[in-house]
Amino acid sequence: MLITLQKLKYAEFASQETSCFEAVVVIDGVPAFGASNDGHGAPDHYYPLKGQSRDDFDRNYARVEAYAKTLPQMKAFGVMLDQTVETLVDGALHTHLVTKDLQRLLKRAVAFVRTGKVYTLSLRGKKPAQLSDGDWQRIESQIKDGTILNRVPFEQALALYRQIAQE
Repeated sequence: MLITLQKLKYAEFASQETSCFEAVVVIDGVPAFGASNDGHGAPDHYYPLKGQSRDDFDRNYARVEAYAKTLPQMKAFGVMLDQTVETLVDGALHTHLVTKDLQRLLKRAVAFVRTGKVYTLSLRGKKPAQLSDGDWQRIESQIKDGTILNRVPFEQALALYRQIAQE
C-alpha cells in the first residue's frame, strides 16, 4: 500500500510541537480521506472528503489502520513505537517536504554529500541546468570524495538526502 498526500498545505511558521498541515491522504493513487493538524501538539485529525460518505471514509481509514498494524515497529525519540495511521501520514508528509526541499536545492545549486553532510557550491549567478559539460567536469574533479546529488538519479539523491536529514 502506497500512502501519499495531495493538495498539501503546510505552514512551517505555525508548526510548534507538531507539523501544521492540511492534505488529502491518497491510497495507491486514489484519494481516501482528509487529514490535518493545527501544529500545537495534538494528534492529527482525519475526516471525510467533500462528497464522501461516512462509510467510505470509515472503510478507507480502516484499510490504512489495518495496514499499519502489519508493519514493523519504528524507532522515534529513542523508543520503539507501533505504526499507526498517524505515523504513516506523518511519514508521507515528511517524504513530501524533503522531496520538495531537495528539488528546490538541485534547481538552484550544485549539492554534494561528503562525510555525512550536504554542501552546496556557489555558481556565481548560474543555475545547475545552465552548466556545460566542461563546467561539470571541473566540478567533479574538485569533488572526488563526495557524491554530487545533481549527477545521480533523483531517487538515489533523495535516499542520500533523507539519510542525512534523519541523522
